Amino acid sequence: MVVGKMMGLVRALAIAGAAGGALLAPPLAVAQNGPSGLGATTYASGEVTQAQCKQAYDAVFAAIKESRESEVSDFVIGWALDYEKKVNEGGGCTRIPTGLVKAAAAPVSAPKLTFQDMMDRAEGQRQAGNMDQAIESWKLLCSSGEPAGCHNAAYALDQRAPTTSAQLGEITDLYKRACNNASGPYKNSCLNLAVHYNKKGAADYNPQTAAEYFERTCHLGGPPLACFNAGVYWRQQASIAKTTSERGTHGQRGIDLYRKACDRDEAAGCAALGKNLISGSVVQADYLAGLEAYRKGCRLAPDGDICAETGFWLGVVKKACDKGERSACQAAQTFGARAGES
Repeated sequence: MVVGKMMGLVRALAIAGAAGGALLAPPLAVAQNGPSGLGATTYASGEVTQAQCKQAYDAVFAAIKESRESEVSDFVIGWALDYEKKVNEGGGCTRIPTGLVKAAAAPVSAPKLTFQDMMDRAEGQRQAGNMDQAIESWKLLCSSGEPAGCHNAAYALDQRAPTTSAQLGEITDLYKRACNNASGPYKNSCLNLAVHYNKKGAADYNPQTAAEYFERTCHLGGPPLACFNAGVYWRQQASIAKTTSERGTHGQRGIDLYRKACDRDEAAGCAALGKNLISGSVVQADYLAGLEAYRKGCRLAPDGDICAETGFWLGVVKKACDKGERSACQAAQTFGARAGES
């Protein structure tokens, strides 16, 4: 397997790209098939072993790492990338470029590169104003399974105000690869997907998909507003549910998300939690917990409407008490006592 070395070649190719080299744009100068044999443009004839393919690949990798990218032709780099792909899929190569036959007979020790090396290279390209090169470097990082590369490429493309379905599709695909990465989901990509699908009027506007990505962002520890937004969707679904079971399931899901938002100090989440707990419209009423949620929301946003709403809902609880609901009386009394203590 050459998965690890693939990441090294990714950065190496980014270095070549920064010099106007292969893959990303037409090269400024055509590499010649000189002593290194790396400027080849045709395949050698005859059968080759997998060991020879590996050694030829190492020669390409080492040349780029050693900043000899001007010696390497687009043809040779294309062969190296294709070789990586085939090996990682369980296959191998059947031919090598002319000029690498000699290299294939002598093993080359290719240096290893770190993820941070590659990210630094892409960031350097970005700061130098070579955004196209940086995006391609991030894409190559993404192809090696690094979610940060997928996210950065998607974000950079998103900032260009894409309009075509192809452009939007590429962006959402990159975000999804980062958000759904098995080794470590990238929560910011999940959030950006949620925002993308939540844009009314967009061709792919989908509030349910948006809610699912908001919820995923929430569970990954993203901004508490993501929890609140997901809660809003599921609470709305509860209000239009056709069965009692669906109403309860969706309602509880929404309230759980409101609670997560409130626990993370999102004032709107506290207010929504308080309202639903006091009203008891989709779950059993919990007057005291509802009032306490409102109290917290008021404390988090003292200049907003939540403090006024707190008074309104306290009045609702007192009316329930007047109607003989003991739990409401206890809640109003406890809430008032705690208010006095503070």
